Amino acid sequence: MYGISYSQNHIAKVLGTTPEGTDEQDILQAGQKLGYHPVSGHFASAAHAIAWLEGELRWSPVLLCVEDWGHWVCAVGLSAGGYLVIDPDRAFPEWPVVPVTSAELAERWACANVPGPYYAISMRTLDTVRL
Repeated sequence: MYGISYSQNHIAKVLGTTPEGTDEQDILQAGQKLGYHPVSGHFASAAHAIAWLEGELRWSPVLLCVEDWGHWVCAVGLSAGGYLVIDPDRAFPEWPVVPVTSAELAERWACANVPGPYYAISMRTLDTVRL
C-alpha cells in the first residue's frame, strides 16, 4: 500500500461499504482483491498489540479497529512521540496524518467487552510476506 494510490470511492466500492460501515471480513476480502496479503491480529494486551503494530509498520500500513468496533483508522508510521495515524473522521480537504502517543493510541484502540480487545489488519504486499 505504500506508494500505491486508490481513490476513496474506488476503495469503498471494492470494500462494499454501506451506510452502516465496513466490517473486518469485507476489509480482508478487499485486500485480497487489490492484490495484498492482509494479516489480522487480535491481542489481549496493549503491550502485545503495540509490539505487533511496530513490527508491521516496517512493512505496511495497518488498519486499526477503534472506538469499540465503531471506526477504522490507519497507522502509517512511527514518530518521535508515538505513531502517525490517518483518521477519516478528521477530514479537512485532505485526510490529515495525526501524531498520537502510545497511550492515546492504546486507549482509543481498546474495544470493550470482546476477547482480544485490540484488533488490526496489516495490508502486506507479496514481497513483504514473512512466512
